[in-house]
Amino acid sequence: MNLGEIYIKSGVAICIGACLLTLLIVLILRFVKKTRRCTLFMTFCLLAPVLSVVGDHFGHGPLFVAWHRAQNTLLPESGCLTYKPSFFRLYATYRMSRAEFEDWATHHPWQLVPMDEGGFPLPPQEVENLGLERPEAAYASEPAPNGRQLRVYYAKGTMYVAYYVM
Repeated sequence: MNLGEIYIKSGVAICIGACLLTLLIVLILRFVKKTRRCTLFMTFCLLAPVLSVVGDHFGHGPLFVAWHRAQNTLLPESGCLTYKPSFFRLYATYRMSRAEFEDWATHHPWQLVPMDEGGFPLPPQEVENLGLERPEAAYASEPAPNGRQLRVYYAKGTMYVAYYVM
């Protein structure tokens, strides 16, 4: 699901955008005001980092969510209620019927297997972030050596997704 990669690429894209915007401002100053090159260079050096930080503060989260959700082919395309990615994990909820959930989970490319009924106590972070206490059904991928795992739960017409990179 490339969470970390897209997180970093989102930040880099914002910095590149800030530098291009600063370059445009500097070029406008050069041709309109006939400003000296030294002044233009100082303007670029001061303005680019400021625009990068402001852009990162206000734009990184929405860009990261939109970019990750657009490229994520492992989750359903429709019915998304919440989508909360971060560098190391993803929590999401989707509206779907129990039959759709079972079909999606059994045909997932990561070969999800059913978790034992009653034998899947939810980790506290999943209870807190997903708002789920007792799922009706649960599937999980086998934990990878690096800790990567996808767990999906179903309760009351909603699929809850918890994905961990490490």
